[in-house]
Amino acid sequence: MHSSHGNGPHLYRVAPDLAVEHFHEESLILLASKDKLIRINKAGAALLEFITNTFVNGDFSSNDLTGLIGRNYSVSESEAADRAEIILSEWVRRGIFIPDNDQQATGGNE
Repeated sequence: MHSSHGNGPHLYRVAPDLAVEHFHEESLILLASKDKLIRINKAGAALLEFITNTFVNGDFSSNDLTGLIGRNYSVSESEAADRAEIILSEWVRRGIFIPDNDQQATGGNE
């Protein structure tokens, strides 16, 4: 298994206050708690919807995302891992994904 994190997989979740509005070639994401609008392209919006529908319980790891990308976008495991790393880094920075490291430590739903 490929993991770029030395401490085991970190858990992530899609921001709970996120809403997506689709337009012609782009979408806007509203993060209500931050009064923030984020513009993403059509492919990004489709991937976000796919992630949300796949990980319905909320939590997912970088390995989960790597597997999802590899299975559904016909890329090698290495390429899928690279893409997952970029997506996680960028979308955590923008507030679309929230690191859920406390869930990993406690192992429970709050």
